[in-house]
Amino acid sequence: MYPVVDYRTLVRDTWRSLHAVTKALPSGAFPVQLRHLIDIRVSQINHCQFCLNLHRTEAERDGDTPERLDAIAGWRDSSLFTPAERSALAWAELLTQSGADGWALDGAITDMAGHFDEETICRITFAVGVINAWNRV
Repeated sequence: MYPVVDYRTLVRDTWRSLHAVTKALPSGAFPVQLRHLIDIRVSQINHCQFCLNLHRTEAERDGDTPERLDAIAGWRDSSLFTPAERSALAWAELLTQSGADGWALDGAITDMAGHFDEETICRITFAVGVINAWNRV
C-alpha cells in the first residue's frame, strides 16, 4: 500500500529530522540486532508491512537468523532470545500498545534496569518511539 500523503515531499524538513533521529540511535548504545528486533516487533503490532520487510532485510544483512526473525511474534515462548532481548521486547510492546497500565510499565522498567543502564534504556525508548512514528507515515 502506498501512502495517501507524500510526507517526504510535503514536509521535507520534518521527514529529514525524523531520519536524523533514526540515524543517531544505533550509535553503539545497544546492539544493532536488538534494534532490528524492536523495529520488527513494533511493526508487527502496528501492521506496517513496508517496515516489516525493510527491517527483516536489514536484520538478515546484519547477521540475524531467519529462525529468530520468524519467532519474534512469539518471543515469550521462544528460547532463541536472551533475557535482555526479552526485556526490551516487552518494553517495546508496552510502549506501543495503547492503554498500558502503570503497574505493567513499572515492572517492565525495573526489568529493563536489570539488563541496561539508564542511557541505554533511554535510547531503546527513543527507538521504540521512532519506529512507531515511521509506522504511521
